[in-house]
Amino acid sequence: MRSIKNFFYLVVVGFVSLTCSPDCENITGVTYDNYPYLEAGQILIKASNINTLQNKNVYFNEKLATAARFEPGVGLVVTMPQGVTGEDVNLRIQDVDCADFVSSSLSVQPSGYFVANPMYVPPAPPQIIIPIPNPPLPPNINNAWLSPDNKDYCIWFAVTEIGTGTGNYIISPIDRPDPNSGILRKSQELSVKQKVCGQAPSPETNFYHDNPVYGMMSKTENKVQFWIDRTSKKDATGKSLGIEEFVGQFIDIKETPYKDDVEIGPPGCKGAPWLPTKSHMMMVTSKQTNRTLILYQQLP
Repeated sequence: MRSIKNFFYLVVVGFVSLTCSPDCENITGVTYDNYPYLEAGQILIKASNINTLQNKNVYFNEKLATAARFEPGVGLVVTMPQGVTGEDVNLRIQDVDCADFVSSSLSVQPSGYFVANPMYVPPAPPQIIIPIPNPPLPPNINNAWLSPDNKDYCIWFAVTEIGTGTGNYIISPIDRPDPNSGILRKSQELSVKQKVCGQAPSPETNFYHDNPVYGMMSKTENKVQFWIDRTSKKDATGKSLGIEEFVGQFIDIKETPYKDDVEIGPPGCKGAPWLPTKSHMMMVTSKQTNRTLILYQQLP
C-alpha cells in the first residue's frame, strides 16, 4: 500500500512540476494573416506577448517546420515543410515549458493553385519580408515596376508631382506626357509579354493585362497607395474582378532575398532591353486578400 501511495505522490508531483515550470508562460492571442499560403513558403506568426514565441517548434499536419526564426518585436517567421497542402492544414506550436500545444489551422496551396486564379491575380512572394526604416527612395518613379516573383507581371507608373519638390505624387490612369521622353503614358497593370513582345493573351495574363491603376505616393512619408481597376475583366461565372486596393511603402532591396537576383525578362520575351540590376523596390499589401506584392523599378 505504501508503494502505491508513493507512486501516486511521484505522479502528482511530476505532473505539477511539468505544468508549473517557472519558465512556463502560455502563448495567447496567436494570429497570422488569413489567406492561402504557398507550399513550402513562409508564414509570420504573432502573439499577444511576442516573446513567448521564442524557441518554439512549429508543426504543420504533424510535420516539423523546415526553419523558424524569431524577429524581436515582429514575431516568428516560419518556413513551412514541402508536401504539406490543403484547405485545413493543422498548425501547432509546441510549448515545451508548458507541456502543451497551441493549435490552429490555415490554407496551404501548391503554386499551380494561384495560376490564372481570379481571386489572387498579382504574384506574392514566398518569403516574409520585414522592412527596415529609411530605405533608399527612387529619384524618379515614372517607368516600369516589375515583379521578381513573376517576370511577366508589371505595373507602369505614370505620376505627376503635387507642387514642386514636395515628394508627393498622383498616380494617373489617364494618358499624360512622360516628363523625360514626352511620350504619352498612363498608369496600368500589364503583361510584359503582351505589351512589349506582342504575344497572344493567356488565361493568366488576361486577368492582369491592361488594367487602369490610380492612387498616390509620398516619398516624404514613404507611403504608397493605389487601386487596380479590373472591372472590365470577368471570371468563369461572368462576375467582374472588381477593384483591388494596395497600401505599402518603399523598401531597401539590399535587405530582401532578391538582392542578388538577376532579371533577364520573361521567358520567350527578349525584345526589351532588360537591365542586369534592380534599382528601387516597393512592398504593398492587398486590402482584399492580405497578400503582399513586391515590385522593383526597371531602371539603373
